[in-house]
Amino acid sequence: MRTARSEDHGRASERGPNAGPAQPLKLTPPPHPLSSFVGRQAEIEELSTLLTRARLLTLVGPPGCGKTRLALEVVAPNRHRVPQDVAFVDLGPIGDPDAVVDAASMALGLQAQPAPSLVNVIGDRAVLLLIDNAEHLIMSVCSLAQQLLAGCSNLRIMATSRELLNVDGERCWPVEPLSVPVGDAQDPEAVGAYDAVSLFCVRVSEQQPAFRLTTSNAAAVATICHRLDGIPLALELAAAAVPSLGLTQIAASLHHSFRILTNGRRTAVPRHRTIRAAIEWSHDLLDDDEQLLFRRLALFPGTFDLNAVKAICADGNMPEEWVSETLSRLVAKSLIVARTTPAGDLRYGQLEIVRQFARDKRALHGTDDLDGRHARYYARLADALSIVGGDLQARVHLIDLEYANLRLALDWAVGHEPGLEAATTENLQWYWALRGMLREARDRLESVLARSDVDELVAARLRILAATASRRLGDSAGMRAHLERASTAAEPAGAPALSVWTASARGLLAAQDGDWSAAEVWFRRILQFVEDMPADAPDRIVRMHGWPPSRARSSVMARNNLALTLLQLGRPSEALEQIVQALDATDDVVERAIPLVEVLDTCGQVYLALGRQAEARAQFIAALAQAVANANDHMAVGPLFGLARVAAGDGDHVCALTFAAAARQAASSSGTDWIRALSYQLESIEQAERSSREALSARRAAIAWQHGWGMDIRAALQFAQVGGALTSRTILSTREGEVAHMVANGLTDKEIAQRLLISPRTVEVHLAHVRRKLGLRNRAEIAAWAVSEASEA
Repeated sequence: MRTARSEDHGRASERGPNAGPAQPLKLTPPPHPLSSFVGRQAEIEELSTLLTRARLLTLVGPPGCGKTRLALEVVAPNRHRVPQDVAFVDLGPIGDPDAVVDAASMALGLQAQPAPSLVNVIGDRAVLLLIDNAEHLIMSVCSLAQQLLAGCSNLRIMATSRELLNVDGERCWPVEPLSVPVGDAQDPEAVGAYDAVSLFCVRVSEQQPAFRLTTSNAAAVATICHRLDGIPLALELAAAAVPSLGLTQIAASLHHSFRILTNGRRTAVPRHRTIRAAIEWSHDLLDDDEQLLFRRLALFPGTFDLNAVKAICADGNMPEEWVSETLSRLVAKSLIVARTTPAGDLRYGQLEIVRQFARDKRALHGTDDLDGRHARYYARLADALSIVGGDLQARVHLIDLEYANLRLALDWAVGHEPGLEAATTENLQWYWALRGMLREARDRLESVLARSDVDELVAARLRILAATASRRLGDSAGMRAHLERASTAAEPAGAPALSVWTASARGLLAAQDGDWSAAEVWFRRILQFVEDMPADAPDRIVRMHGWPPSRARSSVMARNNLALTLLQLGRPSEALEQIVQALDATDDVVERAIPLVEVLDTCGQVYLALGRQAEARAQFIAALAQAVANANDHMAVGPLFGLARVAAGDGDHVCALTFAAAARQAASSSGTDWIRALSYQLESIEQAERSSREALSARRAAIAWQHGWGMDIRAALQFAQVGGALTSRTILSTREGEVAHMVANGLTDKEIAQRLLISPRTVEVHLAHVRRKLGLRNRAEIAAWAVSEASEA
């Protein structure tokens, strides 16, 4: 970066036919920010490089995302990659389009003059014009940029705007919000790795020097950063409120951020003193159609697609043929976010804080019928996706994308269209089962059943589904209550489908109570029901385990449950016969994910009882693979405990504790009361854990448990597939192991960094990982562990 005063580097004849003697330019330099810059280091490097190649670079992003601050950091005097002198043009205070060229003249140290004169003055000087806040004067900025770039060969322009200039040769750099943790993250080390958290913590510590990210406040900080979408302006305003409100109150109050984020710095421009003012600035630049659609899109709580917008938002005031174009303009103006998913779906959405603003605007404009249209649209979608056929994973993926909208539709239907609530609740049972969302499945069913106007047979059907969900949650009392009421409605009516499921649920309840003889009677009765069913019994609608039940599905689940029962009755050979038949029959079941996991898990238990360890292990791994394929923590609990029992039986106690911890973590993640749900296995599970702990030192047992608890089900599957070869060394990455052993050799962080050609900060991160993974507290314990490991090697 050179000084702001530029010398003439070219002949007057090269600057234009009317150029006189070269005029020295006294450029207006960019302002020097008073606060530190946090995060975006990779972006700064990329932008600095890009600025040497592109003649027009526009930083585009939503209100408050930090466009200006990022641009100033890129052109800061210590950034040697920016070769030009920099002239700063602040258009924020300017409202007259004709004044844009005057502002540029002043930034170049000149009296106001037209663009052609500026071309002559700049000539071939190497100048970077930084134009800030271009969105409200976009046409004038476009005209000026075109003229200057065409006439000044060494001029470059970097602009910040909430929409592109749309000039030939323009390079766009989307300025995204800062990275944020998931809303329920609690580990300070993991939470602190995100740029949004770093910025928030730095700004809080500027007011409260003793502030640190700790285990007690990490969850609140993560919630704040997540709810504010990582928008820097919002984070800084929230940080300013910490001394007066505290983290917990701020985190709890962000359902309406505008009431909290009002304490901007007095030196800030008016539109940056509150987050509302920043968004209002953009909103006021919209035309009437854009404002109308902007308000209506606040209805969507999550992302949405174009078809939904057309179906719900179009009406006499917003014809359907206008929707696409208007939506595109809102995207271009950074008030709607457009993203393409990995599967290629184009989805739209609003940042939460922008949505709150739009929702307030919608409320000011009175009521409309969009809520009902939204609910009915997504109810139709749920109905269409409940039909068996096509690509199951594609259907699951679509509901994943639309789930926030489906949930809102259900919430609206509760108080407005009870029939819609009942139908949609039933239509989503298959999805909730597949995703392991059993508590929501049961709660939604019980919401419907709490009403007195539900048809008797419909209620019976829903109660059986609620009973099944209750069983999986370990709620025997809830299961019994639903079954009793369902059977009184179903059996007198002679509904064969209900009879199958009533018998199944009663058998499962007997098993839950430990009455295995009664359970055997019920499950054999189901097999008889299946024999009496027509060969072409339907398998069209998938609910909790299929509704209506098909011959294939009913037979598979009855044999699976019968095998479990025979196992508990001490008849493993008979159990093997039943489970092999069930496994063979799964090929005939449409959408067999849930039955297949249960059958494979039961098969593993049978082989385990027969002492066939290798076959048991193979079945448990196959069951776990199915759970992972469906991203279902609940379905993974049983197979993981099975693998723990196999490992304990083989004397591999480290793996046994690792799998047991992973199983408990999966149960915790799914909200399952696994002790009740797997009560018949509890004694065997606890025995495997107890014997493995007794066989290991306390330290090795703790390391194995820590490793398993830190696994998600995908990592647990990978661990099982490679044979579960676990030592303390394999828990650590190669680099983490190197750092730990260098600590044992007495090296400091700086010395380790020099030896490994990394930064001291990276060394600190590696050591934090070592402490977390091995359950160590300090540097001395790391050194002791490394010496111990070296002696065992």
